[in-house]
Amino acid sequence: MKFRTAGINDPTIEAPPAANITLEFINGDSDMAHMWLLVAGEASADSFGYGGHGAGHIAAAPPLGDPTSAGQPVETVNFTAPEVGTYHYMCPFPRHAAEGMSGRFLVQSA
Repeated sequence: MKFRTAGINDPTIEAPPAANITLEFINGDSDMAHMWLLVAGEASADSFGYGGHGAGHIAAAPPLGDPTSAGQPVETVNFTAPEVGTYHYMCPFPRHAAEGMSGRFLVQSA
């Protein structure tokens, strides 16, 4: 269980505060649905429950299911980077983050 960005598993993503972010989330897993959720601080997937509907999330992509004959499911997420700090992205489905589907999102001044 990993997020892959430009061939890197679970990379640390860096952005300046208030940057306009566009994320293209593609589920390339052939047998499992996934989500993408950006949360503040050290929150864990357990605090958000199935589907990531708890308080404190900054941005989210809805559940994307298995690929079909039309291709891999895709969701574009647009959001503004929050204030300077360390945030975390994860798949909030049960056990996915614990099994490795998570990473850091750093917001830093230039």
